[in-house]
Amino acid sequence: MDLARYISKARAFLLTCAAVIASCPAAVAQTYVSSQVERALITAHDQAAKNQFYAALNTLGRLGHVDQQNYSVQLLRGRILSWAGHYDHAEAEFEDMLAKTPNNPDVLLAYGYLDYYRGDNVAAQAKFLSILNAYPDYEDANLALNRVSFEAEADKNLQLDFGGAISTFSRSANENWSQVFIQGVKKGKTGTWSMRFDRYDRFSLTDEEITVGYSRRFESGWDMALNASVVPSADFRPDAGASITLGHSTKIQAAGVEALRVKARLKSDFYGSNNITSVDPGLEVYLTPGPVLSGSLISVKSETEDWEFGGVTQVSLPVLDDLTVVGGLANAPEAINGEVIRTQSVFGYMAYKLNPDLTVRASFARDDRSNSYIRENFGLSVSRLF
Repeated sequence: MDLARYISKARAFLLTCAAVIASCPAAVAQTYVSSQVERALITAHDQAAKNQFYAALNTLGRLGHVDQQNYSVQLLRGRILSWAGHYDHAEAEFEDMLAKTPNNPDVLLAYGYLDYYRGDNVAAQAKFLSILNAYPDYEDANLALNRVSFEAEADKNLQLDFGGAISTFSRSANENWSQVFIQGVKKGKTGTWSMRFDRYDRFSLTDEEITVGYSRRFESGWDMALNASVVPSADFRPDAGASITLGHSTKIQAAGVEALRVKARLKSDFYGSNNITSVDPGLEVYLTPGPVLSGSLISVKSETEDWEFGGVTQVSLPVLDDLTVVGGLANAPEAINGEVIRTQSVFGYMAYKLNPDLTVRASFARDDRSNSYIRENFGLSVSRLF
């Protein structure tokens, strides 16, 4: 009886071994196929990284028909076709993959880059946004969106600004002041040029000012800006003025801080024979994920008076993707009608992007001038990129 039981167990063991042995060729074959696909993917990717696009496509083409329908193989083939400039073939690959796996974020990312290579930044942005709407933490899509959005804006090399402001007064019998302006900004390969026209109506008088500016950023982190202005037949504005601003930005590897920028401005205003000079050093702190804190020392001197000092602080806060709020305080001397007057100010503005090319700004300022008037200023302006 024991012998019969042992024979039964031995038979079951032999049947199990036979089944395992029979399955080995299939397992080995599957392992070989996976290994073959993996090797082809690595080789093709390395070849594409060296711009050997046709060699990379041939590497993938040597795989069997079934292997060429592998998800990873098809995705890499579509990307290589994009890099090689075969946009229609790449699009066909991505469309086929999306038909199999709708809204696949990896495929949409590669498809978005295809649109970017074609120069269609709007379509690329739409695909990257669709990924982030479904997968907010997809870092590659976020980086891609920032890159395309930045370059889309950088492609716009002409900006037109126009607007106006009105000032009302208390503690004074002054009539309301008004100001209107129009400005053109042209971005070039070696810097940015600007020209601005301002019309000021004050004291029942009118002054018209023309300002020309040039600014440039350097790869070393330095930046500079030059401005010169003239007021023909000036009544209350300076006859002429000039300024130079120098700055240097440094990336900071610290928690919560992205970069620092130190700056300094030297400005001269000429009121007839009286020259008023100001020197304004300052610091800007760029925080993560977007607020900017800034402060400047304001020092002003006329030819007939000693130096006077003050300061201004400001914070810029991105409230929403398209809305930025800026506010600040100042207690500093300023030049008014050829005289240096200490002024305490509260100011701010909101900038809202109606679309990537159109921004509207609304501003407010309250100036309390010592032994003089209190002025409240309300402004509205529009910026348009072309």
